[in-house]
Amino acid sequence: MVSGSFVYNKLNSLQVELAKSQAKSSGELNTSEFEIDSLSREREEGYVKLALHYLPEMTAEAVRKTISEAQEEVQKIFRARQERRAKLEQSMEAAGKRRLVLEERLQIIDDTLTKKAAERDNLIGEIEKGLKERPDYTEVIGTATGLSETLEGYERAFNEFRENAERKLGEYRESKLFAYLLNCNFGTPEYSAGRIRETLDSWVAEMIGFSKAIADYKHLVSIPELMQAEIQRTQSSLKPLQEKVDAIEKEFADRYGLTRVLEEGRKYKKDKDEVISSIEETDKESRAYANERREIDGEKDEFYRQAIGKLKEYLKGETISELKTLARSTPGSEDDGLVARIGEIDSSIRTLKDSSKEIRERRDGYQEKAQEVKDILLDFKRRDFDEEGSNINVDLDDLIKRYVSGKISNTILWSELEAKRTYHKPKPAFDDDEYGGGYGKIYGGGHSHSGGSRSSNWGGSGGGGFKLGGGSGGGSFHMRGGV
Repeated sequence: MVSGSFVYNKLNSLQVELAKSQAKSSGELNTSEFEIDSLSREREEGYVKLALHYLPEMTAEAVRKTISEAQEEVQKIFRARQERRAKLEQSMEAAGKRRLVLEERLQIIDDTLTKKAAERDNLIGEIEKGLKERPDYTEVIGTATGLSETLEGYERAFNEFRENAERKLGEYRESKLFAYLLNCNFGTPEYSAGRIRETLDSWVAEMIGFSKAIADYKHLVSIPELMQAEIQRTQSSLKPLQEKVDAIEKEFADRYGLTRVLEEGRKYKKDKDEVISSIEETDKESRAYANERREIDGEKDEFYRQAIGKLKEYLKGETISELKTLARSTPGSEDDGLVARIGEIDSSIRTLKDSSKEIRERRDGYQEKAQEVKDILLDFKRRDFDEEGSNINVDLDDLIKRYVSGKISNTILWSELEAKRTYHKPKPAFDDDEYGGGYGKIYGGGHSHSGGSRSSNWGGSGGGGFKLGGGSGGGSFHMRGGV
């Protein structure tokens, strides 16, 4: 088992190494492409020399001009691609630097939230002591606790009864004979029918046991309404008690400075959310730059394909083929050397292009994994997996090795970390839910004061505090009026 902060630092080191590997691959790709460009120029110059030597002047000039124009077109597009790629990589680098600044700010906020949580806990401890010395507070808390437990029992009984009632009422309504008698108000003063029909209806009612069924039906309809009314009466009785608790707790919170700490906590939590959103936007930009670079390097540009195709077609055409044949058939070491060199260049260019393709794939793979790890690191921060007390029971080196080698995806990597994470040393901090309610929610919320992580709810700490609609009591539902 390792600490969450250790895992965070390890993953952060991994994404740094992946980013370095990506940058290194980008440099290798640029070097490879410049070598291809240089060799291509040398090859075309060789063809021009052979043409000037072996072909008629006009034909030789045509060869030189065609090769020059085709090469110039290719070079123009090549330079434009290089410039665009350089700008994209500069933008990616700038986004990376902005992310680093945001990450530093996020860490400062997290550290501050942790300190504020400790300050809050100390204040709550002091307030607890003070509240225990307030007879009116302990009295109202005791009354409210009992009433709250009763309310929970009512609500539980109501939900169970309503669920069963809805099922049974549905069965009654699906019975065509029962539904017929119900809709015609059989057995009530509102029922009106001739003698023959009344005789038939009575026979049907006796056959299906309507008198007992309708009594049960009315019971199923009326009891939930009575139960709901009792719940509302209990809630009304509980409301002034909680308001009194809230008022006393607010008085203590203001006096001890807890109100100020909570407000500061809300502010820092909001700042944290905003920083995380900014990081997500920065990552979105980086992905867009990386995708555009991938498209550029994938030779999807139509003009580039046409220019390359035109040059290749000419170099494989009859004129160049004839030129090579003439050079080979004519004695002369210089000419033979040119032809041999052109062959070497062709072979080198093919090798370099294959190598460039592999380099591009490696570079894009490094970039993609680096971004995936950044996403995981951001989830770590969002869910406070890196704070004190957070531990993860995994073989981290093996997990990272399997991820880097492609044996597992980033989704599986994260799910492994998430599933094996435990939290042994609660250290409460601030969350949106912590600030949404009254002070009775903080002190009288029925929660033990053990705290929680920076992203978890933190509740009350009052001795024997009550929880509205909660608690552990409540049994059968006792209705007023003996129902």
